[in-house]
Amino acid sequence: TKRSMLRGAGYRYVMTNSQDMRGIDVAIMYNPLTFSLEKSYSVRPEVDNLLTRDILYAKGVVRARDTLHIFVVHAPSRRGGQTSTEKNRLQVEKRMMQSVDSIRSTEPSAKIVLMGDFNDYSNDKALKDIVSSGFIEISYGIKGKNYKETKVSGTYKYQGAWNSLDHIFISDNSKKYVEKCFIYDAKWLLEEDLQGGYKPFRTYLGPRYHHGISDHLPIVLQLKLE
Repeated sequence: TKRSMLRGAGYRYVMTNSQDMRGIDVAIMYNPLTFSLEKSYSVRPEVDNLLTRDILYAKGVVRARDTLHIFVVHAPSRRGGQTSTEKNRLQVEKRMMQSVDSIRSTEPSAKIVLMGDFNDYSNDKALKDIVSSGFIEISYGIKGKNYKETKVSGTYKYQGAWNSLDHIFISDNSKKYVEKCFIYDAKWLLEEDLQGGYKPFRTYLGPRYHHGISDHLPIVLQLKLE
């Protein structure tokens, strides 16, 4: 925001300072002209014998004078197997929903967005629990903006198949404000896949620097608030 080519745009950011062993954190970058930040803080989940990423919460007012509550999560990985690590992600989801319940106790009609790398698929328990708590997975089944050309149908690719561990949920009272939601699959985020089609242009291949952007593609959600 200060030294890159974005420095003239005036963006600001807030981020966590987690205990994650790899130094990974989550952040929100915003334009203060369109999102007036009121407060933000980290929510530290209690995960058994695991130092993982904090959840980031931010509350702000948009130009339309409507208030948004945003949670950003990077849940514990599936390394070691989905079954053996699921309890870790369930604990993160439980802690996030406790914070959501606290907001709803004072603002029953609050507009809430949950987003990030959940390291789970839509049919896994942690995400089903979120939906059962009055949220809509607005990113369910989305495809690339340039799907006709790229055939991108997920945010990451593993063994030649697209899938999504990244998701956006909105409180059910916010569905009417959704204009569109899609995966941003610009060519500069992709490279050719030897198994066919394209794949994300990764930063690393194992320990080797690959000069790319990320092994996950971004999701875009456009809202039109009154």
